[in-house]
Amino acid sequence: MQYSDISTNQTVKPAGYYQDIPRDEYDAHPGMNASKLKLFQKTTLHALHQINRPDNEYNEALTIGSATHSYILEPELFHKEFFVMKDKINRRTKEGKAQWNAALEECGDRGLLRVEHYQTIKRMAESVARHEVASDLICCGDSEATFFTGTNYKCRIDKCDTERDLIVDLKTCITADLVSVQQSVRKYHYALQARHYLNCYQEVMGRDARFVFVFVEKAPPHDVNCIELCEGWLGVGQAQIDKAMNRIADM
Repeated sequence: MQYSDISTNQTVKPAGYYQDIPRDEYDAHPGMNASKLKLFQKTTLHALHQINRPDNEYNEALTIGSATHSYILEPELFHKEFFVMKDKINRRTKEGKAQWNAALEECGDRGLLRVEHYQTIKRMAESVARHEVASDLICCGDSEATFFTGTNYKCRIDKCDTERDLIVDLKTCITADLVSVQQSVRKYHYALQARHYLNCYQEVMGRDARFVFVFVEKAPPHDVNCIELCEGWLGVGQAQIDKAMNRIADM
């Protein structure tokens, strides 16, 4: 599939598959990613508000999510990217606030994790490792792999195995049963994400791939469910991409 051009004067890397693009370089690339396409499922005004909103505050939920991905997909980098507190603290107390602020100073550029969240992440990783299908899906390929389709589109993939033409995306969830997963697909526009990644893969690699979600529960028993969306859902995702691009074209 060929995407229409998004005009830009910025110099960018050629279209291709990259295994070592730093996060800040990826973010600076002008191509449209799935996250921004999702924003345009609401009105253009809503999308622009989210895009232009400053986001400098510490976000614990996002840090936990990033840490989970790092621990499961790139464990060798985990302690370079995250700082784990030694003890539990209560941030509602004066002492707890002081401990938290001291830890923020000590962690530097790394993400700060409470020790209880670190223990949960380890248990989630153990569940994924014990799951025969999930462990096979993430055993091979490149973590945090990047596709650029010129200046048009981009995506950053949790796990990409070009030998098997396989894209894997790790999701944390409350419950991993099929009904709950279907609700998440609708609510968070996961079909759009899957179709966007598959489009980027096909355009750069010249062949089709499979896309599989690995869902793991954030609370015990940390059940795991692996889901591959059917063509019907992928068609919904393409319609959502087209909807977003029409709104962008009208800006």
